[in-house]
Amino acid sequence: MSEYAIGVFLICTLIGLFSHLSYGGKGDVSRIALSVLMLYVVISPLASMAKDMDFKSVFDVDFNEEIISDGYEGIAEDAFARGIESAVAEKFSLSEENIRVRVVDFDFENMRAGKISVILSGRAALADYKSIEKYLNGLNIGVCECEIEIG
Repeated sequence: MSEYAIGVFLICTLIGLFSHLSYGGKGDVSRIALSVLMLYVVISPLASMAKDMDFKSVFDVDFNEEIISDGYEGIAEDAFARGIESAVAEKFSLSEENIRVRVVDFDFENMRAGKISVILSGRAALADYKSIEKYLNGLNIGVCECEIEIG
Protein backbone atom coordinates (compact mmCIF):
# COMPACT_ATOMS: atom_id res chain seq x y z
CA MET A 1 0.00 0.00 0.00
CA SER A 2 2.92 2.35 0.67
CA GLU A 3 4.17 1.82 -2.89
CA TYR A 4 0.78 2.94 -4.14
CA ALA A 5 0.89 6.10 -1.99
CA ILE A 6 4.43 6.91 -3.15
CA GLY A 7 3.43 6.36 -6.79
CA VAL A 8 0.36 8.60 -6.45
CA PHE A 9 2.47 11.30 -4.78
CA LEU A 10 5.07 11.19 -7.59
CA ILE A 11 2.41 11.27 -10.34
CA CYS A 12 0.63 14.19 -8.67
CA THR A 13 3.95 16.03 -8.35
CA LEU A 14 4.79 15.47 -12.02
CA ILE A 15 1.31 16.51 -13.14
CA GLY A 16 1.55 19.63 -10.97
CA LEU A 17 4.92 20.45 -12.59
CA PHE A 18 3.55 19.93 -16.11
CA SER A 19 0.49 22.02 -15.24
CA HIS A 20 2.75 24.85 -14.05
CA LEU A 21 4.90 24.64 -17.21
CA SER A 22 1.85 24.74 -19.50
CA TYR A 23 0.42 27.84 -17.83
CA GLY A 24 0.56 30.07 -20.89
CA GLY A 25 -2.16 30.40 -23.54
CA LYS A 26 -4.65 27.55 -23.70
CA GLY A 27 -3.89 26.12 -20.28
CA ASP A 28 -7.49 25.08 -19.59
CA VAL A 29 -7.41 22.21 -22.06
CA SER A 30 -4.04 20.94 -20.87
CA ARG A 31 -5.11 21.22 -17.21
CA ILE A 32 -8.25 19.21 -17.91
CA ALA A 33 -6.22 16.57 -19.71
CA LEU A 34 -3.71 16.40 -16.86
CA SER A 35 -6.55 16.20 -14.31
CA VAL A 36 -8.10 13.28 -16.18
CA LEU A 37 -4.71 11.57 -16.29
CA MET A 38 -4.26 12.07 -12.53
CA LEU A 39 -7.72 10.71 -11.76
CA TYR A 40 -7.01 7.65 -13.89
CA VAL A 41 -3.72 7.00 -12.09
CA VAL A 42 -5.34 7.37 -8.66
CA ILE A 43 -8.48 5.33 -9.38
CA SER A 44 -7.14 2.45 -11.52
CA PRO A 45 -5.36 0.61 -8.66
CA LEU A 46 -8.45 1.04 -6.47
CA ALA A 47 -10.61 -0.56 -9.15
CA SER A 48 -8.29 -3.56 -9.40
CA MET A 49 -8.32 -3.92 -5.59
CA ALA A 50 -12.13 -3.84 -5.58
CA LYS A 51 -12.19 -6.50 -8.29
CA ASP A 52 -10.00 -8.77 -6.16
CA MET A 53 -12.11 -8.37 -3.01
CA ASP A 54 -14.46 -11.17 -2.00
CA PHE A 55 -17.79 -9.39 -1.57
CA LYS A 56 -19.67 -12.68 -1.29
CA SER A 57 -18.13 -13.40 2.11
CA VAL A 58 -19.02 -9.89 3.29
CA PHE A 59 -22.70 -10.30 2.44
CA ASP A 60 -22.96 -13.99 3.34
CA VAL A 61 -25.14 -14.18 6.43
CA ASP A 62 -25.86 -17.31 8.42
CA PHE A 63 -29.38 -17.30 9.79
CA ASN A 64 -30.01 -18.84 13.15
CA GLU A 65 -32.61 -21.58 12.71
CA GLU A 66 -34.13 -20.88 16.14
CA ILE A 67 -34.82 -17.27 15.22
CA ILE A 68 -36.43 -18.34 11.96
CA SER A 69 -38.60 -20.96 13.59
CA ASP A 70 -39.64 -18.74 16.50
CA GLY A 71 -40.14 -15.40 14.76
CA TYR A 72 -40.76 -15.94 11.10
CA GLU A 73 -42.96 -18.99 11.41
CA GLY A 74 -45.40 -17.18 13.67
CA ILE A 75 -45.48 -14.17 11.41
CA ALA A 76 -45.89 -16.37 8.33
CA GLU A 77 -48.70 -18.32 9.98
CA ASP A 78 -50.55 -15.09 10.84
CA ALA A 79 -50.06 -13.79 7.30
CA PHE A 80 -51.24 -17.13 5.91
CA ALA A 81 -54.44 -16.91 7.99
CA ARG A 82 -55.02 -13.26 7.04
CA GLY A 83 -54.51 -14.15 3.38
CA ILE A 84 -57.18 -16.83 3.62
CA GLU A 85 -59.53 -14.35 5.32
CA SER A 86 -58.95 -11.84 2.51
CA ALA A 87 -59.40 -14.44 -0.23
CA VAL A 88 -62.68 -15.71 1.21
CA ALA A 89 -63.97 -12.18 1.80
CA GLU A 90 -63.12 -11.12 -1.74
CA LYS A 91 -64.38 -14.27 -3.47
CA PHE A 92 -67.71 -14.43 -1.62
CA SER A 93 -68.27 -10.67 -1.08
CA LEU A 94 -68.12 -10.90 2.69
CA SER A 95 -66.70 -8.57 5.31
CA GLU A 96 -63.32 -9.62 6.70
CA GLU A 97 -64.37 -8.68 10.20
CA ASN A 98 -66.92 -11.52 10.13
CA ILE A 99 -64.32 -14.13 9.13
CA ARG A 100 -61.69 -15.68 11.37
CA VAL A 101 -59.22 -18.35 10.38
CA ARG A 102 -57.55 -20.85 12.69
CA VAL A 103 -54.58 -22.78 11.30
CA VAL A 104 -53.40 -26.12 12.72
CA ASP A 105 -50.09 -27.85 11.83
CA PHE A 106 -48.70 -25.00 9.75
CA ASP A 107 -45.79 -25.99 7.48
CA PHE A 108 -43.53 -22.95 7.02
CA GLU A 109 -41.48 -24.39 4.16
CA ASN A 110 -44.43 -25.42 1.96
CA MET A 111 -46.85 -22.71 3.15
CA ARG A 112 -49.52 -25.29 3.84
CA ALA A 113 -51.54 -26.25 6.87
CA GLY A 114 -52.76 -29.61 8.12
CA LYS A 115 -56.16 -28.16 8.93
CA ILE A 116 -57.76 -24.79 8.27
CA SER A 117 -60.84 -23.79 10.24
CA VAL A 118 -62.81 -20.86 8.85
CA ILE A 119 -65.15 -19.39 11.45
CA LEU A 120 -68.02 -17.43 9.96
CA SER A 121 -69.93 -15.00 12.17
CA GLY A 122 -72.36 -12.14 11.71
CA ARG A 123 -73.59 -11.80 8.12
CA ALA A 124 -70.89 -14.22 6.94
CA ALA A 125 -72.70 -16.98 8.88
CA LEU A 126 -75.37 -16.84 6.19
CA ALA A 127 -72.86 -17.53 3.40
CA ASP A 128 -72.69 -20.87 1.58
CA TYR A 129 -70.12 -22.62 3.76
CA LYS A 130 -69.91 -25.63 1.44
CA SER A 131 -68.75 -23.38 -1.41
CA ILE A 132 -66.16 -21.79 0.85
CA GLU A 133 -64.83 -25.23 1.85
CA LYS A 134 -64.74 -26.33 -1.80
CA TYR A 135 -62.93 -23.14 -2.84
CA LEU A 136 -60.25 -23.40 -0.15
CA ASN A 137 -59.76 -27.15 -0.64
CA GLY A 138 -59.29 -26.44 -4.35
CA LEU A 139 -56.38 -24.12 -3.53
CA ASN A 140 -54.51 -27.13 -2.11
CA ILE A 141 -53.29 -25.27 0.97
CA GLY A 142 -54.71 -27.69 3.51
CA VAL A 143 -57.91 -29.41 4.54
CA CYS A 144 -60.55 -26.79 5.17
CA GLU A 145 -63.68 -26.91 7.27
CA CYS A 146 -66.09 -24.10 8.03
CA GLU A 147 -67.67 -23.40 11.38
CA ILE A 148 -70.61 -21.10 11.96
CA GLU A 149 -70.62 -18.95 15.06
CA ILE A 150 -73.95 -17.57 16.17
CA GLY A 151 -74.17 -14.91 18.83
